[in-house]
Formats: sequence, structure tokens, C-alpha cells
Amino acid sequence: TPLGADPAWSLFAFGSVWVTLPSLGAVDRVDAVSGAVVATIPLTPPAAPVSLASDGTRLWVSDIRANTVVALDPGTNAVVGSIPMVTRPIGLAFDGSSLWVGIDSNTSPSLTRVDPLTQTVTGTVRLPSSPFVLAYDGTDLWAGSPAGNLLFRVNPGRSVVTATLPVPGGPNGLAVDGRSILVTN
Repeated sequence: TPLGADPAWSLFAFGSVWVTLPSLGAVDRVDAVSGAVVATIPLTPPAAPVSLASDGTRLWVSDIRANTVVALDPGTNAVVGSIPMVTRPIGLAFDGSSLWVGIDSNTSPSLTRVDPLTQTVTGTVRLPSSPFVLAYDGTDLWAGSPAGNLLFRVNPGRSVVTATLPVPGGPNGLAVDGRSILVTN
């Protein structure tokens, strides 16, 4: 089975590669060995899934059209929850206890902290520009803002920005390797 149109984000978790398909309002689950699509999981319309994160139990999907973060059960490939956001959730990261959601907003860009067990919002960190990509390095949460050409380091325990770094061309992707934060632009 071919991968759906317009793949936006991918993540390896639960032995599979998960791919968001904004134009189809769905998430594809791809067998990591064969490359075959083994499941297509539609989100509740209108949907435009963008980013993915895993907490080790569930897969989390940001849906910018429905303004929600959706929980998927990897055992059943089913939607098992939905958390409303104020506006456009984009980036996602899990810090070991909380799910962090980057909120794209012209008036109040922020990071929203979510308790994945209760599926409730538990805090907010205001930022000067919208965080599109997120990564957690084991200590700090990193949030990249392509529009602001900035990278923010956030202490998740205190919910405060501890550094703001310029990134010419804007950070469009983040990854951690155990020693460094890797930034694409």
C-alpha cells in the first residue's frame, strides 16, 4: 500500500514509522521493515494532523485544523482522546512526564504543558514567536520558531525560558543526539 499524499511529519515509535497526512486528515502507520502502510487512521473531520510525539504508551498528534491534540492507541490504531487547544497546535514533545505543545498564534505564541494521563492542560510558557518544532534532550525542552528565526531553551520543571538563540534562516527541524541539539534550517 503506498503512503498517502502530502506527508508532513514522521516519527518512529512502537516498532512502526508514523506519518501525518494533513490533506487527508489521517495518520499512516508504516511497517518499519517492509515499508508497507499497515493502517491509515482517520482523525475526526475537519482534521489536518501535523506533528507527532510518543509518551511510550500513546501516540500524540497535533491537529491544526481542529485545534486539538489527539491521542492514538498504538495497540488498536484507534483515536482514544482529544485535548482542545486555544488555537493551532503545531510542534509536540514529551519530557518524561508532560506533553508539550507548540501553539502557533500571532497574538499569544506559547508552549502548553499537558498531563497525558488526565489529558488536561496544566501550564503555559509564553514565547515571543510561535514554536513550530520541539525536542526534549533529557534536561531541557527546545522550541524552534522559523518565523522568528529563534531557538528557545526551556526549563520544563520551572516552565521558564532559560536561553534564546538566533538561528538565521529559522529552525525548521530539531533533533537530539545525547550531547547536542541539532537544528535544520
